[in-house]
Amino acid sequence: MKLKLQTMVTLVTLSVTGCDESPPPFKELPAEYDGELVNQNPSDDLTQYNSLQSAEWKFQASTIDDVEVEVDLESETIKQFGTMQEQTVKAHLTHEQVTRAQKVEVFKQGSDQQTISEFFKQNENDDAQGLLDVLVVIDNSGSMAEEQANLSTKLMPLLSYVAQSDWRIGVVTTDVADGCLREMIQKNQSNPQQAFSNAIRAGTSGSGIEAGVPQAVSALSPACLGGSSWIRPNSTLAILYVSDEDNCSDGTKCAVDEQNSADYLLDYLATIRQVGVNAKVFGLIWHTSQEQSQCQTALRQGVVYSDLIEQTGGSWGSICDSDYSATLQAMSLDLSLILKTQFALQYTPFTESIEVVVNNTKVRTGYNIIGNVVTFDEAPPAGAKISINYRFTTSAPQASFTLNGNADPSAITVYLDGRPSTDFSYDSSKKQVQFTKPPQAREIKVVYREPGSLLKSFKIEPGLVASSVKASVDGRPVEASAFSYDSASGNVTFNSAPKDSSKIEFQYERVIGPLLSYPVFAPLEAMASVVVYDQFSSPLSATVGQQEITFDAGEYQKGKSYVIEYDNIFKNQSQIDLGYPIFSAMVKVTGDSTGDCGDLKPNGTIVDISACGFNGTENILFSFDYVKEHLQEFSLDTGEYDLDALLSSVDIAYAVTINGEATDKFVVEDRTISFSEELPINAEITVKLIRGHDS
Repeated sequence: MKLKLQTMVTLVTLSVTGCDESPPPFKELPAEYDGELVNQNPSDDLTQYNSLQSAEWKFQASTIDDVEVEVDLESETIKQFGTMQEQTVKAHLTHEQVTRAQKVEVFKQGSDQQTISEFFKQNENDDAQGLLDVLVVIDNSGSMAEEQANLSTKLMPLLSYVAQSDWRIGVVTTDVADGCLREMIQKNQSNPQQAFSNAIRAGTSGSGIEAGVPQAVSALSPACLGGSSWIRPNSTLAILYVSDEDNCSDGTKCAVDEQNSADYLLDYLATIRQVGVNAKVFGLIWHTSQEQSQCQTALRQGVVYSDLIEQTGGSWGSICDSDYSATLQAMSLDLSLILKTQFALQYTPFTESIEVVVNNTKVRTGYNIIGNVVTFDEAPPAGAKISINYRFTTSAPQASFTLNGNADPSAITVYLDGRPSTDFSYDSSKKQVQFTKPPQAREIKVVYREPGSLLKSFKIEPGLVASSVKASVDGRPVEASAFSYDSASGNVTFNSAPKDSSKIEFQYERVIGPLLSYPVFAPLEAMASVVVYDQFSSPLSATVGQQEITFDAGEYQKGKSYVIEYDNIFKNQSQIDLGYPIFSAMVKVTGDSTGDCGDLKPNGTIVDISACGFNGTENILFSFDYVKEHLQEFSLDTGEYDLDALLSSVDIAYAVTINGEATDKFVVEDRTISFSEELPINAEITVKLIRGHDS
C-alpha cells in the first residue's frame, strides 16, 4: 500500500531577479485583470487601483492523498499497510528573468516611393505579351548537320504566336566541353534571325555521348554567367531539345550519373518555376511513341527527353520531319496561352499599392504579383485595355540588413512598416537579418537583444524532495527533462535560459521533519481494536487517537513499514465501511482470488461489494483518494512581503478568485483571509492585494 501523507501549506509567491538579488516589495496588477476588486473603503472609486503596486498569494484549500486498505473477509479484520515518511509542506516561489537592454535599428528600403500608371492592350490577334525565355539544347554530334540546317531558318515559326512578347533565346549544345551557353538572342538586338541561325548551326564535332540534361541545368544556373542567370525572374520558361539520339546517346552510356536522369532537370526546374505551369519541355526528337519506320533518319529514341516532355506537359515533333515549322508553331501557341495572362511592369511594385483596371472596371481579385510581373488567373479578352497603377522605388529593394550589434536569434522582432513579420532568418556570422525575398516595405525596424547575460540557474531551496520540483515559465509548464535540480545547492538549472523578463515559477515540497501521525480508515467504533506492528509482526509504540495513530519519536525511521489492524466491527461481507471521507468518485476494488471487480461508486464512507461475487475467505483491496486536510482560512503573513509597508496604505483593495472565478465572500482580519462559504474541495485560491497611496 502507498500512503502519502503531507500537511497543508500556504502557497507562497516570491518575485526575485536572479539568484542572489533581493525580491522587489510589490508586483503590478495588470490593468486588464478581470478579478473582482473588494475595497476596504467601499465609498472609494476602485478604478484608481489599476496601475498601483500589489502583492499576490496562492493557496490550495485541500490536501489530497491516495491509500489502499485490505479487508480480510474470513477473519473479519481490516489492515492498512504503509511506510513512515517525512513531513513536507508545499511551497511556491517565483523568480523573474533578467531584462537585457533592448536595441532598435531602423532601415529604409530603397529610395522615396513614386507612383506610376502603366497601360497595356491585349492584342486583337493571337499574339501574346509577357516575359518569355527559351533555351534550345542543340545536339552537335556527327549526325546532326541536316537537322541543324532545318531548324536554323525557323525563328519566325518559333515566334509565330509570341512575337509581341519580351522574348529571349539561349542556345547550348549537348557537349559539356562547349560550355554552358553558346549564344543568347534577344528581341531588340540587330538581325536576330541571323544570330539565331548562327547559334543553331553549332557544327558536328561535338561528343557522341550527348549530355542534354546536365547541359540544360548548367545553362539555366546562375553560375553560368558568373552568378547572374540570363533567364529573368518570373518569366515563362521553355526548353526545346533538338536531337536524333537520347540523353547519353542511347540513354544508358552515362545513366549511372544522376545528373543525366530526367529528375535532375525536373528537380532543378522546381526550384525556379512551377513545373508544368510556367516551365515546360518541348522536343524535336525520335519520340518513344514512334516506330523506327516513322523516323528512319534518327539513331536512338529519346527516352529521357520523352519523359521530360510528358512530365512537364510540353509538346513534341519528329526530328525526322523535313520541315519543323508545324512543331514550332504548336510550341509557340502553347506558350502564348501562358503569356496572355502575364504583364511585365517597368518596376517592381509594392504589392499592397497595386490597382488593376480592365476595360475601365477595377479588378480586385483573379490575379497575383510576383516580382514585376502581374499574372491573371484567366487572360483578359482580346482587345482589352489594362491599366496597372502602383508605387515603386528606383533603388533596388534589399533582402539583407546588417546590424551594428550581434543579436540573440531568439530575441529578434522585425517590423515591416510597423507590422510584425516572421518571414526572416538571422545569420549571426554576418550580423544580418535576411529575408527570402526583399520585403515590400519602406521601413524595416529590427528590435533585438544581444546574446548572453540571461540566467539559466535559479535558487530555490536545498534539500527538497527532488521529484516534487515543478517549473513553469510565463504560466506554461516546463517538461521535467528541460531542467535539473541540485539538492546540495538548491539551484534549478534550465537546459535553455528562459527569455527576457519571463516569470519563472517553482512549486516543490520542503521537508520539515519526520511524519509521526497517520490516518486510520476505520469507523470511530472500531478504533478501540486498533493494533500497530511492523512487517515482522513486532508491536510498534504508538498512541491511538480519533481516526489516527501517532508513533513515538523513537520508532521513526524513514521508509520503515508498518501495519494498522482493526476489527471489521459490522461483520458485513457485502458492505464495507471505510470510515473516512472518500474524495475519489470511484473506488477500485480487487479480490485476491476472484479478481478485479472494477470501480465502484461509494455512498459516503460505505462501499457496496455485493455484486462482486467475492467468496467469504478472500482478501479484498480498496484503492481510493481521500481529503487529508481542508482549510477555510489562510495567513497572508508568509514572510515573503513587508506586510507592515503594504498595510500602511490608506487605500487597500483585494482581488480574490476561487478556481479562477472572482468572489467577495471573504474577510481579511489580523493578516488572515477567511471565507464565509465552504470552499470547494481542492480549490485554488489567488489573493491579490492592491495598495493605493501611503498614509
